[in-house]
Amino acid sequence: MMKKLLRKLVNIRSRLVFLVLLALLGMLLGSGIGWLGIVSVSGALKETTETHLPAIREIEGIRATVAQLRLLNVESLGWGQEYDVIERFEALNKKKAKLGKALQASLDAYSKLEKNKTTEAAWVNFQAKFGDWNKLEKAINSSTQTAETLDPDSELVSHMITLKTLITKDQLKPQAAVETALSALVEETSKSSAEAQKAAKSKSTNAQAAMVLAIAVLGGVLVIFSWLVVRSIVKPVEAMRQNIVAIARSKDFTLRLNSKSEDEIGQTIRAFNALITEIQESIRHVLTNAERISSAAQNASEASARVAESSNAQSEAAASMAAAVEEMTVSIDHVTSSSTEALMRAKAAGEDAAASAGILEQGTEGMSTIAHTVRDAGDTIDSLGRQSNQINGIMAVIGDVADQTNLLALNAAIEAARAGESGRGFAVVADEVRKLAERTAKSTQEINLTVTSMQGSTRKAVDHMKTVVMQVDEGKDLSSQASGHMLGIRDSAQSGGRCGADHQ
Repeated sequence: MMKKLLRKLVNIRSRLVFLVLLALLGMLLGSGIGWLGIVSVSGALKETTETHLPAIREIEGIRATVAQLRLLNVESLGWGQEYDVIERFEALNKKKAKLGKALQASLDAYSKLEKNKTTEAAWVNFQAKFGDWNKLEKAINSSTQTAETLDPDSELVSHMITLKTLITKDQLKPQAAVETALSALVEETSKSSAEAQKAAKSKSTNAQAAMVLAIAVLGGVLVIFSWLVVRSIVKPVEAMRQNIVAIARSKDFTLRLNSKSEDEIGQTIRAFNALITEIQESIRHVLTNAERISSAAQNASEASARVAESSNAQSEAAASMAAAVEEMTVSIDHVTSSSTEALMRAKAAGEDAAASAGILEQGTEGMSTIAHTVRDAGDTIDSLGRQSNQINGIMAVIGDVADQTNLLALNAAIEAARAGESGRGFAVVADEVRKLAERTAKSTQEINLTVTSMQGSTRKAVDHMKTVVMQVDEGKDLSSQASGHMLGIRDSAQSGGRCGADHQ
C-alpha cells in the first residue's frame, strides 16, 4: 500500500511534503487523544473538587457545629448559683446563636451541591434526624435564654433541673441519630468521591493507552514511509553516480543511465542521457569530417604527383623537340650539298616535326586533364574548408550543452541542499555531472583548436592548388605555342622537300 502511494507521489518534493504532513498528523492525533484524556480527567477532578470535597467539608462543618452546640449544652449543666451565672448564660446564648447561623449556612451550602441517588437518600435521612434534633435544640435554646431573666437564688435552681432533663435525656437519642446520619452521609460522599477518582484514573489510563497506541502506529507508519522515501532517493542517486563515474573514467559515450521514474532524479538522468547522445553525435560528425579532409588531402597529393609526372613528360617532349629542331637545322645546312639528302632529311624533319607536334598535343591534353583534376581537387578542398566551418557551429552547440549541463548540475545541487541529509548522494551526483561538463567543455576547446588548424592547412592547400592550376595553364599555353611552331616547321620541311624534288 505504501509503495503504491509512493509511486503516486511522482517527485521528491511531494514525498517529503507528504512525510512532513504525516508527522504533523501523528503529532495532532497524539495531542488530540491526550487532550481528550486531559478533558475527561479534568471533568472527574472537577466533580471531585467542586462537589465531593465541598460536600465533605460542609458535612464536617455540620458535625463540628453540632458537637460544639452539644458541648455548650453540657457545659451549662455545671452552673449553679455562681455570682456570674447570668452573664455566663448570656455569653452562652450569643455563642449558640453564632453557631446556629454557621450550622444553617453549612446546611444551605450542602443542599445546593450536586448529589447522586445514594447521597441524596442519605441527605434525606439526615434531614429527618436533624429535624428531631433541631426541635430539642430550639427548646434548649429557649430554656437557656429564659435562664438569663431568672433570679439566680430562687427561680434558676428549678429551671436548671428542667434544662438538665432536656440535655441529658431528651436530646441524647436525637443527638446519636444525627451523628449516625452524618456518618452515613460522609460514607456515601466518600464512596462517590472514590468512584469519581477511580473513573478519572480509568479515563486517564485509557487516554494514555490510546495515545501510546496512536503514537506507536503512526510512528511505525512514519518510519516505514521514511525508509521507503530515503531508499527511493538514495538508491537511484547512487546508481546514477556509479554510471556517471564509469562514463567519466572509461570515456565510453555509448553507455546510458537507466531510469523509469518521473521524479527529479529521472529527469536528471534523461537530461544526462540526452547530453551524452549530443556529445556522441558531435564527436562522430567531427571524426567523419576529419576523415573526409584526410581523403581530400590524399587526393590532392595524388593530383600533385600526376602534375609532376606530366611536367616530366612535357620536359622530355621539349627535349625531343629541341633535338629535332637541331637535326632539322643540320639537315637544312646540308640541303645545298645534296638535294637528295636534303629531300630525305626534309622528309625526316617533317616526320620528326609531326611526331613532336603529336607529342606536344598529347602534352597539352595531359596538361588540360591535370588542370581539370587540380581544379576538382581545389574545389573539394574548398568544400571541405566550408564543411570544417560547420564544425565550429557544432562545437558551439556542444559548448552550450555543456553550459546547460553545468547549470543542471547547479540546480541539482540546490535541490540536494534543500533535501538535507537525504539529498547528500544527489549532491555527489550533481558534482560528478558538473565535472563531466567541465571535461566536455575542455575537450570542445581542444577540438576547436584542431579544427582551426585543419582549416588553416585546408586554406593553404587551396592556395597551392590555385598556384598549380595557374602553372598548368601556363604550361598548356606554352605547349600549344610549341605545337604551333612544330606544325610550322613540318610545313616548312614539306615545302623544302618539294623544292628539293623540283631541283632534282
